[in-house]
Parts: sequence; structure tokens; C-alpha cells
Amino acid sequence: MSPAVKEVADLLGKLLGLYQKALQLGSAIPNLAPEAIVDILDQRGRILVQTTELQAKAKHLETQLQKKGLSPSENAFLTEQKTRLKELKPRFLEQERRVNIFLKSQMNNIRSEMVSHNRSADAIRQYLLAPQSKPYV
Repeated sequence: MSPAVKEVADLLGKLLGLYQKALQLGSAIPNLAPEAIVDILDQRGRILVQTTELQAKAKHLETQLQKKGLSPSENAFLTEQKTRLKELKPRFLEQERRVNIFLKSQMNNIRSEMVSHNRSADAIRQYLLAPQSKPYV
């Protein structure tokens, strides 16, 4: 196996590991405190930036290899690596959907709490600004 094929396979392996790490982090989100959720989302964001960079690099190397020509065994090996990545895609998309639903519900809870606080503040303001009756002397 040529060094270029090994390099592409290593990149695909790193991608697989990063996606699995992002899946692990995402599965912990609903059980964490809000402060921890922010940290987890930041970590996932950094992981996804890394995966984007690695994917571009792997795709570039793979196109170069395709131009040079690959042996059937090398082509099968790379196809197997890509298949392993594609198997994670539905799980990752489903988790993204669940995380988005969870975060939207959290935002709705915060909005309703803010509305409640605003109504209370308005009621207090109206009470304090209401004309005071003067006692009869």
C-alpha cells in the first residue's frame, strides 16, 4: 500500500474518531447543567471545524490518488473507510436534530420565564406609579 493511501486512510480514521467524540459529547447534553452545555457545544463546534478541515484535505488527497490510479485493493480499502464514515452520518444527523429540539425547548422555557418576570415587573411598576389616595384629615 502506498504512503499516500495510508495518509488518506489515517485522515479518514481521524475523521471517524472525531465524529465518534462529537457523538459522545452530544449524547451527554440533555443531562448537563446549562453552564456545562455551553462548554460541550463549544467543544463540538471545534471538533466539527476540525472535521471540515480534515475532510477537505482527505478529499484533495483522494482526488490526486484517483488521477494517479489506485490498485483494486487500495480502492477497496479506501471505500471501506468511507463506508464506516457514512454509517455514522444518520446517527450524527439524528443527534443533531435531538440536540436542536432540546435547545429550542430550553430557549422556550427561558422566554416564558422572561415574559413572567416582565409581567411581574410591569405589575409592580403600575402599583408604584398609581396615584396614592390622600388620607382625610
